[in-house]
Amino acid sequence: MKKYLYRSFLAVFTAVLATGIYFGCTDDETSLLFDLTGRWAGWGASVDGGGRVELDIVQDTTGLVTGTVYTLDDKMDTLPFAGNLADGHFSGTGYGVCNPHIELTVKKDGMMLVGTAVDKDSATCNTDPVELLFYKVIAATVDVSGSWNGTHVGTDGSGNFLMVVNQVGGNVTGNIYDVGDTTAVHGRVLGNVFEGILEDQVCPVIFYMEVDGNSMSGRFISIGGNVECTDRGTVTANRVTGKIKK
Repeated sequence: MKKYLYRSFLAVFTAVLATGIYFGCTDDETSLLFDLTGRWAGWGASVDGGGRVELDIVQDTTGLVTGTVYTLDDKMDTLPFAGNLADGHFSGTGYGVCNPHIELTVKKDGMMLVGTAVDKDSATCNTDPVELLFYKVIAATVDVSGSWNGTHVGTDGSGNFLMVVNQVGGNVTGNIYDVGDTTAVHGRVLGNVFEGILEDQVCPVIFYMEVDGNSMSGRFISIGGNVECTDRGTVTANRVTGKIKK
């Protein structure tokens, strides 16, 4: 994307995440719904492209949350945050350049955050909605080592691929073979979620796939700030048994 648009996206995106989460109580109003203290990994995606983001959250005994957001693409940016949530749904405003309105919902028993952010100040900031997705960074509970046959369906088309990866601890390395091309893939496993990054020189891709036995499925987006890299969609894969050909 053009540098101006990408800078606008980063400004909105950083401000988008400049917020925290205050947790609502259960029906008896004596305990909190979730404890989201810890590290979170994910993305922000607008019509102009996407970017990788990580988030640190610290929650006290009253439910007040503070922390820091880290944008990992283009350049490293950090920003403190604080805020509140009720009944597993956050609604608030980021404290930064663009002051966007933010909506986040807690899912997967407190292991996933999804939502959107929209800036209201069209005079100085990009008002395109920003889609937010985060998974909590926890120890791996599955092993994705092996060969996987997969299918991706995105805005730039669809196709099949073979993924061959090896997992050591929570770290994953390997290759993806797609229509005669070979692309390195690396990443990590967060609980039962495979976070993978394809280091394509033109349009890098990040995906998150939830693993269930010998199958996994999820979503992907292009990252990196190139105006032509806006592909996003769904991806599924099934573990291959027996001998295969690459």
